[in-house]
Amino acid sequence: MRFKTILAEMVLAAVLPGAQLDSKLLKLIPQDANVVCGIDLDRYRATALTSFYPVDPWVRTFAGDGLHQLIAILQGPAQHAPELTIYVGPVGSPVGWDDGNEYRVLDDSTAILGNDLVVDEAMERWNQAELPNEALASKIKVLSDTYDAWVIAIKPFDENESPGIPINLKHRADFLQLVQEVQAGIRLGSFYDATVEITLPSPDDAYAMAAIGRWLPGFIQASQPSSKESSLADLAENITAIAKGNVASLSFSLDPIKLQELIESQRKAEKEQDSDAIQ
Repeated sequence: MRFKTILAEMVLAAVLPGAQLDSKLLKLIPQDANVVCGIDLDRYRATALTSFYPVDPWVRTFAGDGLHQLIAILQGPAQHAPELTIYVGPVGSPVGWDDGNEYRVLDDSTAILGNDLVVDEAMERWNQAELPNEALASKIKVLSDTYDAWVIAIKPFDENESPGIPINLKHRADFLQLVQEVQAGIRLGSFYDATVEITLPSPDDAYAMAAIGRWLPGFIQASQPSSKESSLADLAENITAIAKGNVASLSFSLDPIKLQELIESQRKAEKEQDSDAIQ
């Protein structure tokens, strides 16, 4: 389901520290990019969040832990759009890559991964003088300069089609078209301070979304009480939801110490379950 795919990407990016982008990297972002998120691998590896959202599968094709940054891009509004991944750091040859995608090194510190068409188009953008989408690139630059982690999604639920669900459901279609843009970021320090901004058609829509956002942690726990997102929602502090113009904003904080305590308690519970199963 497209909603779950976008939500997973947003949650992942919202908890993984991102890094600033230079103008050359911004050239690789296509004009029709639907979702773009950045991950600072150096900082992420040092956090307890790896227990919730492992990043190793994303970089399993590379020898060593030298990569510094990863940028994931979803092109176009279609559900199964091609994906382009950008790697920044010592970008040696991939190891055991066998999924049919092409891995291409652009310079000593940059490589890209995607299907043949996507990689060829990225190469053309890499060598051109101008940015393909200055408006999008500007937003991404602000996010990467402001936050340690960032994600932007343009009409993330547009053209959403799920198997078994009629596409002519009026209220469902209205809701999917409601969200124009989502930007999320997190600053890491003694607390993890996260912000999510949702652009909607009108101030009334933003006010209603902010009211819903105030109770989002409770909604997550009510609908998915056993999920890892539910556990993280339980740690959310200083929850604030406001509307300004046609933008609804939700902010909250996570205490890294409490997060580590949660991980240790979960590990202890898993060991006890394993012990009981053996007996």
